[in-house]
Amino acid sequence: MSILAWLLLACTPDPGLDSRPGDSGPPQPFAAGLEARLDDHIGSLVWLSWDQLGPGTPQVEWLDGETWIAGPAIEGGAGPKEQLVLGVPFGAEVALRVVTTTDGGRWTSDEVAICTAALPEGLSHAAVLIQDEGGGDPDLGWIFTSSVGMSQGESWSLILDRAGRVIWALASPQGRLTLQPQIAADGRSLLVDHNSFYGSLDGGAASQVQRLSIDGAVLATYATPGLHHGFTATGDGSIAWGATHDTGYDSLEVLDPSGVQRTLWDCADLHAALGTDQACQNNGVAWNPASERFLLSFFTTESLVELGPDGEPQRWFGQLPGAWGFTSTGTVFRWQHGAHITADDTLLLSSHSSAIGDEVMVREYALDQGSQLLEQVWSHGQGQGLDAPMGGDVHRLASDNTLHSTGSGGRIREITPAGEVVWDLSFPATYLGRTTPVEDLYALLP
Repeated sequence: MSILAWLLLACTPDPGLDSRPGDSGPPQPFAAGLEARLDDHIGSLVWLSWDQLGPGTPQVEWLDGETWIAGPAIEGGAGPKEQLVLGVPFGAEVALRVVTTTDGGRWTSDEVAICTAALPEGLSHAAVLIQDEGGGDPDLGWIFTSSVGMSQGESWSLILDRAGRVIWALASPQGRLTLQPQIAADGRSLLVDHNSFYGSLDGGAASQVQRLSIDGAVLATYATPGLHHGFTATGDGSIAWGATHDTGYDSLEVLDPSGVQRTLWDCADLHAALGTDQACQNNGVAWNPASERFLLSFFTTESLVELGPDGEPQRWFGQLPGAWGFTSTGTVFRWQHGAHITADDTLLLSSHSSAIGDEVMVREYALDQGSQLLEQVWSHGQGQGLDAPMGGDVHRLASDNTLHSTGSGGRIREITPAGEVVWDLSFPATYLGRTTPVEDLYALLP
């Protein structure tokens, strides 16, 4: 018996669904001969095939509880069809059907049932602590992130839905950790880091980034030697990352689409100019397409450095000599992660609330070029006792809600501008890597 067959033993499809007629349609349905199968690589992905018997625009739907979830419209007329169905969680029995829209109305096929594979060992669905449907961002459907088991050290790239269910999972290779997964700049593929710095303790010599399609197919592999934390992709398809060196001074490396690697900037140069011998080790790289600037985060100096596209330092914030300071000592960021410049030209990041303890919070600052000071204009989490010794990041959503991941705290929360938590997921005993909000799973179809 195959591994997949063993995984499916706990779930047996309802045989009645195979012959249950649709709720409307002509005597001869527009879609017939439905067959469902699991993807060979990722056991939550379902392929549905059928014969389209007449002209019209079909859509595949799957039943989630009492709600039919529709996929994208499929063009191409009559003939054999196949569609990858996304969003189905692991360990679920689901019914699927095809709804065809014609000039004469909508016609629903018979249904077919299938069980997705059991959730891979070592993973769990998240617990939903708060779910306020009315207050959540309507465009936030899923979260792309990673999970590192705090005890076993296993690493997975994950996509979670609003119910905290794992609907996509891909294991990292042995001896590699995935800490910074993200959607590629083209919006059509996934970028997943295979970090050997922590996975194999080799100084990042074998670190790589892979570009994947949603079905797990490897589209490209990029060598990123020295990668230990942050990386990003620029608009031209280049990969940029903070690389570690024996000197204790990280550099920003860029691999262009032709495969040529160059050192864009070495922080040793800035530190020498500033007269400081502090080490600079990177824990985040963000690319701002509007300004065409990089923002690098350094946990060893609790500072951020903004670079132009040519690698020339533009400004720096935090504890470095000559850095932009703060309008209030009570608003200083500490052990920052996930820092980036928002569309409103504010600085948004996850931070420890003080130099003492591991309580994590969100801080947002206005950037006053005249005074060169950071003025905190919004914050959340201070005094709530949410501890996270490592990691974390933050995003501003289209609704102006804020998405905050706490990294080793194992929590993801959505917060309104008024400070109300409207969504709270708990992943105990898990280090959560970089999070990316996902609006449309089907944008990632091959």
